[in-house]
This record gives sequence, structure tokens and C-alpha cells, in this order.
Amino acid sequence: MSKNFTLITSLFLVALFMGVHTVKAVGTEAGTIVSNTARVTYDVGGSTGLYKEDTVDTTVAEIIDVDVTVMDSPVSVDPGQQERIVTFKVTNLGNGTEAFKLTADTTLLGDEFDPAFLDLYIDSNGDGVFNPADDAEYTGAVGTPGADPELAPDAWVLIFSKSNIPSVDSGGNALVNGHTGDSNLLAEATTPGAVAATGTVLAGLGTGGVDVVVGNSGGDDLDTGEYVIQTIQIVIIKSAEVVNWPAALGAAPNPIPPVPGATVKYTVEVRVTGAGSAQNATVTDTIPAGMTYVAGSAMHQNVTVLTDDFDSPGTDGYDYHAATRKVTLLLGTVTAATANQFLTFKVTID
Repeated sequence: MSKNFTLITSLFLVALFMGVHTVKAVGTEAGTIVSNTARVTYDVGGSTGLYKEDTVDTTVAEIIDVDVTVMDSPVSVDPGQQERIVTFKVTNLGNGTEAFKLTADTTLLGDEFDPAFLDLYIDSNGDGVFNPADDAEYTGAVGTPGADPELAPDAWVLIFSKSNIPSVDSGGNALVNGHTGDSNLLAEATTPGAVAATGTVLAGLGTGGVDVVVGNSGGDDLDTGEYVIQTIQIVIIKSAEVVNWPAALGAAPNPIPPVPGATVKYTVEVRVTGAGSAQNATVTDTIPAGMTYVAGSAMHQNVTVLTDDFDSPGTDGYDYHAATRKVTLLLGTVTAATANQFLTFKVTID
């Protein structure tokens, strides 16, 4: 004898009552039939090992849940720059395969300018890098590469949102350093009625005809990326020079090869161009494994000897932390008028 019913998994109920938003996919895949058999054994007179049993088949219902996360915000841009990308990750947190409709919006409140939205693209080859030659333009058209992305449980896809950056704000004022423009992405489950209150049950609309239960996201989710005007440009250049080698090896050749025991001098240069200013500019550099920092070797602008104090940068703005093997130099506020900044320090090759 067999009995059949649809189970709303206990994992969903736990997530619901905990108020968890970004949970992992909720376990057993929708449509899975889980069989459980109970047996009673008994003896009658001289007959032993008699039994009766009954089986219940439980068909797991589908939970629809989705998460949208911006991956690279904020994105630095110049006024008037064209075709700038914000990247989003859309993840199916449900336990059944689901397609998601995508909508972008750049006309949001609370920012200084509205990016001019152009297109959405699907990371078709999965390399995480936007390339219009490889990535399909999203159209939502069924049966095409640009269709609503259909994701298996736990699967995710990157979506590239492309916009042009205006030269002025909505009032005609020039955009300046630090002004922001927001761009969001909304993903909605395409199962009819699935964008609804958490816990809503949709009879027979799930994978294989099972019931659907709307998960914690309400069947849709969005996240917001940010473009930020950065008219000031900062470039960092690092170089290395072997400046000494072990005396036991005799006179040093020119150039000196980087053998164990040799001393390497690292130079980090910071250049600033463009308009405006950048605050709290800080240089950090972690000493790689296989090298040992030379205490007291750091210099600023090839003139000022820096101290290796730790906890916070001292009066010279520099410290070396042995536990993390990291050097830090605080430059503070910099502008195009700031002279190129040089940090040098030495290490020995172990």
C-alpha cells in the first residue's frame, strides 16, 4: 500500500522563522520522491517472522528563492565616459530549476547623476570578463542566447549592466570628484505568481508538477551598484633591484643575481594626476614568503628615514608589522600638485 503527499521541507520552515535572507539552496531537489517504510513483525502460534508493512512516498515541494549581489561597486568613471560596466551575480537559492527575468534601473533617488542605461549582457562563457563578442545581450526572448537565465539549484550567473556616464547632472551642473550615480538589477522568478509573500503556496507549478512555495526573497531580489566620478587618477608603480649579495660569494657581479642571502631594494612610486583630491591615500605592501624585512631600511622620497613603529602610523606615517609582514605608509590627502611619492625598503632573500 502506498500513500503520496507533498512535503514543504522543514529546512524552509527553519529559514522562514529565523528570518534568514541569503540562505543557501534549501537542500533536497524539488520533485525528489523520498520513500519510507514501516514494518511490524510478529509470531502466531508456531509461525514466526510474520510481518506487515506500509510505505509512504514524500514528494519534495519546490522553494523559489533568489539572490542578487553587486560584485564590483563602486566603479570609478570620468564625466562623459561611455559604456561603463557594473557586474551583478544572480544566484538561484531555491531547490528547483528556475528562470529569472532581469530588469535594470538607473533612474534612482539619492545620487548626483543618472547613468544612461544601455544594455544587459549575460556572461555566456563564464569567464567573468565582459566582452560583447562572447557575451549574449539580454533580451528575454525564449530560445535565444539572450533568454531569461535558467539556473539549476545553487547555480549562478554574472550579469553585466552597461551605461554611459553623463557630463553634467540633471540640473546641468558639471560632475565633480566624488559624485555618484546608482544602477540596480532586479531578478524575478518567471513561475507565474512566484513574486509574492514568503510562504505563498502555488499548487502544481513546480518542477515535475509539485507545489511551489515562495522563499525568503519573495521570488525576487535586487542590488544596487554605484558609479563614482573620479577625476583624480592615482597610479602605483613598483620595482625591485638587487643591491647586495653575501660577502662569502666574493665580489658582486653587475647586475647582481637574486641569490639567497642577497638584499633586494623595493621601490613603490605613487603618481597623482587629474582634478580634485583623494583623501586617506595609503600605501601597503606585504613582504612575500621567502624574504625577510630589513629593519630600519624604509625611506620616504629617498631622503627621510622611516621608523618601524606599529599599532598606528607614527609621526612619519609609516609602520612595519612583523606579524602580518606588512609595511604601511600614510600619504594623507593628495592632488595633482602633490609630488610623486616614493617609498623604498629592503628585504633579504631567505
